[in-house]
Amino acid sequence: MLQVKSIYRWKVSRVSKDTWARVNLQKFRHTAFYIGMRMARRDKLDIICDLLSLCKNKEMRKTRIAYALNLNFQKASEYLDWSISHDLVHEEKNGYKTTPAGDALQANLEELGQDPAEK
Repeated sequence: MLQVKSIYRWKVSRVSKDTWARVNLQKFRHTAFYIGMRMARRDKLDIICDLLSLCKNKEMRKTRIAYALNLNFQKASEYLDWSISHDLVHEEKNGYKTTPAGDALQANLEELGQDPAEK
């Protein structure tokens, strides 16, 4: 048994190692994917593919993009600026939307990211 100080209630409770691992996994399941109990980092292509898929269907504001991509505002701005400079995303009145070149790149990136067994 481990003695663990709870993050939210600030009281000490006794839990088994297995229970603690499940609690940690549930807290962070929305961020990235896992290798064992360690989170694997996303590469730039994954982030760009996610950015293009967010802006594909509707106009997205910069703050919403940063929240959805789980990036800080500065990093989200860098990715948006890069996408705009490469004509993948363009700025509209209420946000950002992908261009036809961005739609094509996003489709290609998703195809590359699929497992060979899924095809």
